[in-house]
Amino acid sequence: MTKNEKQGQFYKKIRKIAKIIKYFPTRVYNNFFSNVKKNPYPKESYQNPGFQLWGHINFKKTLNSKTGKLKIPKNINHIKIDVGTAMNAPNSAIWLDKLPDRIVFGFEPNIKSVQELLSGKNRKRGNSYRYLNLNHINKRFFIFNLAIDDCPPQLKVFYSTSGDGGNSSLHKPYNFKIEEKTYVPCIRLSDFLSLIPWKRFNYIEHLKVDAQGNDLRIIRSAGDYLKKIVFISAECTAEGYEYSHKEEELDQFMKDNNFEIIPGTDKGGNKTYINKEYKDLINTLDYSTEDK
Repeated sequence: MTKNEKQGQFYKKIRKIAKIIKYFPTRVYNNFFSNVKKNPYPKESYQNPGFQLWGHINFKKTLNSKTGKLKIPKNINHIKIDVGTAMNAPNSAIWLDKLPDRIVFGFEPNIKSVQELLSGKNRKRGNSYRYLNLNHINKRFFIFNLAIDDCPPQLKVFYSTSGDGGNSSLHKPYNFKIEEKTYVPCIRLSDFLSLIPWKRFNYIEHLKVDAQGNDLRIIRSAGDYLKKIVFISAECTAEGYEYSHKEEELDQFMKDNNFEIIPGTDKGGNKTYINKEYKDLINTLDYSTEDK
């Protein structure tokens, strides 16, 4: 059997499995397998998120065709990553309004939250929320409808909660009503970070994570790229879910990876850590969040 025949059989099996998954949405199914028909190297396309990454935009268009890295405007000097934007991306809103030479890449698994954010319909929720300026979208703010987890690229169950204000999760909630159970694509943070043009950027200014119990797994998924992140903000823990890391586990992991808590940031159930390799930048770079 030839290599192409083996690949064909492999993807035939995957398609068969996908069709019997009760909650597998057509939108994800079409995106997930589009390369199988169009790309002569479907296996490589699936493994490398640089070929195709799920999102509200065609991710391939954001890559440099020669280098395979992200095309980031020349005037950009600062990169922040917002994992778990919810429907209003309040942290991204703060960051982008502060500096004109900053870009933010956001990740949100809940498709309804992404649609609310991009359409501006989220403003119907009232003035108690901080909202992203829609003029930043696809210019200095890029959002991808997928989950970050410490696993190879795959689909995972995602629990959307009723009236989601940021409570949906990869982990089954006990204290929130489940509105819908779907499958979302997941990648490691290192998969995305591998696409940063590192010859141009020495570090990521700030990673903020708010993932309802999955924060530690997300941070861990950055792998060796953790060394290139200056500030990391995360939830200490999340109660009411089938799984959540504990605050002590988060603190120990950060300590083991050369991070320490920034005094005064331990509030509202969140903490911000600084990479000790970049301590000299604490008064130069911005580690603000909506809690500060």
